[in-house]
Amino acid sequence: LWSCPRQARRRYWSVLEEDCGERLVLLRPRLGGTGTMVPKRGDVERLVGAGEEALQGEALARVRAWIAPEAARGAGFP
Repeated sequence: LWSCPRQARRRYWSVLEEDCGERLVLLRPRLGGTGTMVPKRGDVERLVGAGEEALQGEALARVRAWIAPEAARGAGFP
């Protein structure tokens, strides 16, 4: 058992990093202003946009590298 939630989270991420190595990408979209329990009008669109924005730069390059070039072209990746 963990002595506190913070230690549990730290161990969780350590195990993920060990198991996944370079195939782990942490996306941190900006979610401020969205509803938590009760979504507000437009939240879905804002959340999708925030996720797309988070998958840019190094994160996108890493994900693209996982996909075979032929499959990437077939999936609409440049």
